[in-house]
Amino acid sequence: VFGIVCLFIVGTILVGKLLLPPVMERIRRHLPWPSAFISTVIMLALLGAAASEHLGLHSFLGAFLVGIALTTFAHAGGLEEPSRSRLARFSARIGPGTVVETLTKH
Repeated sequence: VFGIVCLFIVGTILVGKLLLPPVMERIRRHLPWPSAFISTVIMLALLGAAASEHLGLHSFLGAFLVGIALTTFAHAGGLEEPSRSRLARFSARIGPGTVVETLTKH
């Protein structure tokens, strides 16, 4: 199990470093910004969670590692300030308990 965890961590970070810049640049050029970026971030987090769950690990580990890869990408100059502030505003609106509160109202 320890080997799988180490491989998953290293693999996720490496794939993020190699694939995120060209993918995000393509999204920036061809799709509406920042909505496509936010959708891509959510999709990548869900894919990371699904991959780690498939390997028998906890799903939060995959989403967390995708977040680390995205943060590395953002701090390496991959995200400009307007995009970072929009993403921060988006994540502030979706605070802890938002989904639970929404589901309990119906």
